[in-house]
Amino acid sequence: MKINQNYITYNINLIQYIEIKISLKNNTTYWVKVNNTLKRIAKIYFFILKEKGLLLKEKQKKIRCLGLTRNNLQCKRKVENSYCFQHKKKKINFIDLFCGAGGFSLGLKKAGLKHLYGVDSWNIASNTYRTNIGFNICEDLERLNPFKLTKKVDLLVGSPPCQVFSSANRNNSNSNKKKDDSYLSFLKFLNFYNPKVFILENVIGLLSYKINNFKVIDIMLEKLSINFNVKVYKICCTNFGVVQKRKRVIIIGVNKKYGSFFPDLKTYPLSIKLRDLLLDKNEIPLSFFLSKKAIAGILRRKKKNISKGNGFGAQYIDINGFCNTITSNYYKDGYSNLIKYSNNETQIRRLTEIELKKIQGFPDEFFFSGSKTDRYIQIGNSVPPQLSYYLGKQVLDFLNKIGSN
Repeated sequence: MKINQNYITYNINLIQYIEIKISLKNNTTYWVKVNNTLKRIAKIYFFILKEKGLLLKEKQKKIRCLGLTRNNLQCKRKVENSYCFQHKKKKINFIDLFCGAGGFSLGLKKAGLKHLYGVDSWNIASNTYRTNIGFNICEDLERLNPFKLTKKVDLLVGSPPCQVFSSANRNNSNSNKKKDDSYLSFLKFLNFYNPKVFILENVIGLLSYKINNFKVIDIMLEKLSINFNVKVYKICCTNFGVVQKRKRVIIIGVNKKYGSFFPDLKTYPLSIKLRDLLLDKNEIPLSFFLSKKAIAGILRRKKKNISKGNGFGAQYIDINGFCNTITSNYYKDGYSNLIKYSNNETQIRRLTEIELKKIQGFPDEFFFSGSKTDRYIQIGNSVPPQLSYYLGKQVLDFLNKIGSN
């Protein structure tokens, strides 16, 4: 028996009903109207239709409603004209802080969570979010008052600005103080909403970054652990369905009222290969291929770096493996992820915007606002949707297991 998950709620004589379409193996179709109340007995009206949609007869039956837990709509044939029914379960909702273009939210929505809103201070990223995800507030979180917004949140997620913690940025000056303490804005929302679970995502450099000889991560964990059981995970996105060697820190906290910690994160095999996401060589505009002068400069710097024992030169992609981290500054030269077509390094190109978008895990229909530079920055700053999808699935499983609903 199949059940149409799309149902309609409406009022008859001031009583709310839910209409469900049920198809049996013998091709008989039932339209079932169920009194949407938490009573043990509910009246069900069966409208039995033939394939042509003609009304044959109407019966009024009483059934025993079992397990009214608001779980997935289920209607199982027990005996003839007798059914068990469960109300649809309320979805776990979430708020996305420092949401950017919406990579984190996109994956969570795909996992089955309900989006409430996202917040980001960059108007261009907010436009992208609003176009693809939904309601967005474009404002600095430091100034935004959570009292103005919804008062019940199940999951709070965020990816605070990470440039200052990145291994590519070794400058630990006080000029970055505003980005150093961006987690305090997250903490403000966390303390107000007191959700069931929170997730913070950031770069690996967060674990070693210091202010005045104090590790930022230690300060964060001390504050986060007041009301939550907190665990820190070091992950690589290749273990979460992303063809990118993107290493990240995931911090997950569970509200102490549940008395448990989040379990170890499950990993997942890749379902796609990098080469499948790349365009054919003949489809690449000539502007993405490096000039002879640029190639000569790469080879010169490569030789110099090798002699000094340095890294972070031009990096070539193994199309049968993974690409390197897609960063927000890829638009500058693209040397962190280059494709080489010949062993003598005469044909080298950058990745196109379409390829970057696919590697990060965004669908073709996802629209990025702004200029070309703006779009590259948004793509590089995004949480890969496939990563957040798997995190969202594990959060749902965990909350169902501990019976938080």
